[in-house]
This record gives sequence, C-alpha cells and structure tokens, in this order.
Amino acid sequence: MSVLHAPLLGSLPAQALPGAWARMKQALGGLAQTQAPILLVGGSRDDCAAAARLIHTQSQRADLPFVLARCGLYRGGILERRFFGGCSSHRRAHVRLQEDEAGHLQKADGGTLYIEQIQHATPLMQDRLLRVLQGRAFVNPLTQEGCELNVRVVAMASVDVEACVKAGRMLPELAELLALNTVEVPRNLVPAAQSHWAVAV
Repeated sequence: MSVLHAPLLGSLPAQALPGAWARMKQALGGLAQTQAPILLVGGSRDDCAAAARLIHTQSQRADLPFVLARCGLYRGGILERRFFGGCSSHRRAHVRLQEDEAGHLQKADGGTLYIEQIQHATPLMQDRLLRVLQGRAFVNPLTQEGCELNVRVVAMASVDVEACVKAGRMLPELAELLALNTVEVPRNLVPAAQSHWAVAV
C-alpha cells in the first residue's frame, strides 16, 4: 500500500493558501494521471471532496462527468438503486410514482465517481463495485444485460478501513484494491481550494 501524505494546511495564514494549493496539486498530479482507484482518508468530508475534484480536474477525464455518491445519506436498497440505477418508488400525496433512472455508475461512465463514506456501502454494492474495478461486467438493472463501464473511482472513508474489514463490514478484496493508493488529506483544505478557484475565476 502506498500512502501519499499531502501538505498540511491547518496552520497556514490566508496569504499562503494559494501556494499551499499549488503544492497540493503537485502532490496529487502524478496520481491523477493514472487510472487506478484512490482512497482518501484523514480530512473532513469537505476536505476530501475538494481533493477528489482536484484529482478529477488534473486527470484525462477532466472534461467528462464528476459524480458524487453519498453512501451515508441512504441505506440498503435505496442506496443500491441510486448507485446502480433501476426502478425507484416514491410515495407522495398517496400517489405512487415509478421512474426508471440511471445510477451513479452509469452517469459517471467515462469520468470520475467520487464515493463518500464508502464504509456505509452495502455488501451487494461493494461486490458490484469490485466487479467494475476489476474490469468485469455487472448486470444493469434497467436492461438486465451485462454492462461494462469505464469509470475512475475515488473513495473516501472517515473510519479505519482495516477495522471495517475485521468487523465484516467491508469486503477484503475491495478494501485491498482501494488501499493500494491511499491519500491522507489534510484538514482545512477547503479554504485553500476556495482561494485557488476564486483566483482562477
């Protein structure tokens, strides 16, 4: 497992933030050019999201979709349906509406899928994600046919992934694959990101 320690930003004065962001870009630049999955740890949810978007914008997929999948926001079948697509049901004013929709994976095809709080992913979701990362097809719920996708996966975990494996909450194969490229994201990265994007605009 290779761990990339990004530059610490927490104690930097405001005038130093653009330079710190430039160092962050340099630290992640080489990794962004690869197609390997990446695991972000250490930073807050917003810090990791900023790092994930930086990886995407420096990659060859920069002009293609960047899709956010929040595992902590949904549970069980709802999470799997939003991730892989299918027929979703909504009850509103006693009216049941059915709508077929593509999942996060299909929407991110060709681009980057950023998975937030991956430790909350269901076993089925983890198994299907592992198949995608290994270059194997999974069954598209909309067509019931095998579907191969070209997606760069960046995942974020707010807990110890190895502990999740030992507790049986994460597939060892998936955890091992994601951990091959682990980035320790510094806290207080968001002000640097905001400073950089403000200057860019």
